[in-house]
Amino acid sequence: MRPLRGYLASVAVVLVLIALGTLPTTPARAAEESPLPTALTIQPLDPVTVGESFTIVAQLTSATGDIPGAVNNEALELLIDGVHERRTRTNFAGVASFPVRRFLPVGQYTVTVIYAGSRSLQPASAMATLTIAPAVLEIKTVPALVGVTFSFNGQMLRSGEDGVARIEIPTPGIYPLEVLPVERNDLRAEFSRWGDEIFTTTREVVIPEMKTLEVGFDVSYQASFSFVDLAGLPVDPKRITSITLKSSLGETRTLTSPGPEWFKAGRVVRRQNGLEEVPVQWSVESVIIGGTNVVNQFQQRFFLQPNDLRQIELLLYTARFTARDALFGFSIGEGIKLQYPDGSVEVIPFGPDRQAFVTSLPRGEYLVSVAGAPGLSPASPIALSKNQEAELLVISYLDMAVAGVLVALLATGLLLVGRPHLLTWLKLPVPSHGYRTAALAVTGATLVLGLTVFTLGSVREPSKSTATPLPGQSRAGPPPKSTAATGALNEVEAVVPRSAAATPVVLPDEAIADMFRAFWEQNGGLATFGHPISEAVEWRDPQTGQVVTVQEFERARLEHHPELSGTPYEIQLGLLGYEDAAWRGFLDTEPFRPREPVPEEREDCTYFWQTGHWVCSYFRAYWRSRGLEFGDPDVSLRESLALFGYPISEEFVDPQTGIRVQYFERARLEYHPEHAGTPHEVLPSRLERGEP
Repeated sequence: MRPLRGYLASVAVVLVLIALGTLPTTPARAAEESPLPTALTIQPLDPVTVGESFTIVAQLTSATGDIPGAVNNEALELLIDGVHERRTRTNFAGVASFPVRRFLPVGQYTVTVIYAGSRSLQPASAMATLTIAPAVLEIKTVPALVGVTFSFNGQMLRSGEDGVARIEIPTPGIYPLEVLPVERNDLRAEFSRWGDEIFTTTREVVIPEMKTLEVGFDVSYQASFSFVDLAGLPVDPKRITSITLKSSLGETRTLTSPGPEWFKAGRVVRRQNGLEEVPVQWSVESVIIGGTNVVNQFQQRFFLQPNDLRQIELLLYTARFTARDALFGFSIGEGIKLQYPDGSVEVIPFGPDRQAFVTSLPRGEYLVSVAGAPGLSPASPIALSKNQEAELLVISYLDMAVAGVLVALLATGLLLVGRPHLLTWLKLPVPSHGYRTAALAVTGATLVLGLTVFTLGSVREPSKSTATPLPGQSRAGPPPKSTAATGALNEVEAVVPRSAAATPVVLPDEAIADMFRAFWEQNGGLATFGHPISEAVEWRDPQTGQVVTVQEFERARLEHHPELSGTPYEIQLGLLGYEDAAWRGFLDTEPFRPREPVPEEREDCTYFWQTGHWVCSYFRAYWRSRGLEFGDPDVSLRESLALFGYPISEEFVDPQTGIRVQYFERARLEYHPEHAGTPHEVLPSRLERGEP
């Protein structure tokens, strides 16, 4: 009814004013002045949010739309629902603006602008509809979460599929707003902050000034863990003593079961454009089996998903044991007695082939002896860091008896050499002067016999088994081109040797120099660098003349720079990618020539202007997901550069191996499509190198 009454009132006023403005004057003056017809228009009115100021704009023109000079400084009157609002004058273009400061409740109103006319211009009027809309408050959750509940002035709101809660507010004012606890089975969301400088769950909202609010949550997901060995076979979780994980936020969690457990998966930070979720990366610090850590520290990293099941690869190895007589070399004993690093003991019987296989052994120091052997079997220490074969020696009772007889004969011979007359009681038909010669002959024969027995026992080769080789090892024949053929990521790579001299001698992990050991363990160990193949030596850099300590590994050369002590760059990797490419004669080939930064058809590529090369697809994903451990959140650019360096080639098929590869300053990466979707799809290869 209100818009209708306003409309009728406005029409009545217009008719009265028009009537007054058109009263007849004297005939002479009317003949002299004939007022021009006019037109009055109101610019389109957009809906206005309740409580906000707005302006109504009208324009006075001639009936044809022209703007004669006479429309300047003419008085126009604004009415809203027939009620006078204000009066103003036009400018040189006939435009008049009416700022409206009065509060108007939500609804529709009739706006009327009236021109009463003048001596030269006829009266005119215009009408339009004004809509006052309720204020809309949007509360955006970061990250976007469904079902988050808010209390706004006692009214409950919930976020929708887009993570936004919306409410219409008909009256301006200051209202209380509260975030209620999030209750969901698939995640935990803990309130972090609002997008402004408020960090409490309860706050005030000023309407209509505030239209959009951001609220951030730290999200946690449940995760469980499964375990596999280097061959991908499952490992019983009951063997796990503890699991220690560390997040990119510095939080450390130690578990005694595989889960499920809740882990923080994302945190909210404030950026220039508002709140943003930063995923939390978790790294496996240790997995303890039998008192020893069976993962390389911080090598395995991951981001969590809802109800996640994460697979952790464990450094478990297989050992094959045989036992033989120390002197005669025959198989002996009923099995082996194996003492684990934590002190526990297990007896493993020999199989029909007189061998004992032990699988899924954690790396560490073991003591092994022969069980059920008739004789003496001292415990032998074994440092297990890869698949191994060990042969144990037993000093049997037969060995002891033979040794005793030989010692007795030797002692007798020596006695007779000094006292040959003792042979006279034997009444041998030997001249008296030949007794000494006979004693010497007995002694010499005893020595020869003893040396023969000892030599046969010590030089006897261990018995060879035709049984299935150890996991990660190959049968006789041409070796595979890379470890991807066996799936053993952490084993010594079986690269086809180019020459006998090119095959390095693998040293035990105990040969790692103290200055490099912590760096080697914290940045991937065997999987990243491989085993050591040299001792630590001093080397003079031919370019700088500086003397540094270096140690060669299968996939890297570690260099110690004392002048950078206390920085992440104290230990650096040598440029083996360059050296390998130069050794193979690749540096002058087409893939190594710099490219122009032209737009690529594929979106999953990155151009490095420093060297003029592209890195794409699976190689880029591998490069970005790995790096040295500098303590940065996630894997930063500088961490990846420290491990791999910049690309120095495009990806290409190596004519020598037939494998698709790409070279970087410190590495050469190989692509193995037969392992697509597994951690072995892209692998680093062992590199040729110059003399450091």
